[in-house]
Amino acid sequence: MKTLDPTEFTPADVEKLEEVASSLSPQAKGFIREIADYVRSGETIYLLHKDEELTPNEAAERLKMSRTHLCKLLDRGEIPFRKVGTHRRILVSDLVAFNEKRHAAQLELAERFAHHRETTTVSNESLADLL
Repeated sequence: MKTLDPTEFTPADVEKLEEVASSLSPQAKGFIREIADYVRSGETIYLLHKDEELTPNEAAERLKMSRTHLCKLLDRGEIPFRKVGTHRRILVSDLVAFNEKRHAAQLELAERFAHHRETTTVSNESLADLL
């Protein structure tokens, strides 16, 4: 696993990245700008191959959750893994798929709450008009 340390980039490096990005395809431009945003925020960037395997500790760190919670997800079968002796290994591609599914579920829940709130507001206004 390779990492990009944001402290190794100067502000001039970030500006140059964004300059170069402006002449690229929309997808490449978005990718370069995302890298620049991570560097500005001080976040370490991990470069992982989809077939690379992570330990539960590494996977939990990437998902920003505790190892205990990750192990519960593994035990429930929500994230596939394989055993190497007594140790678990998780494919990066499986971790990415889980995270995308989790993100989609969070967005759906947020939309439901927003819709529920709108419905409640309209209902309250209708009741107020009747009184």
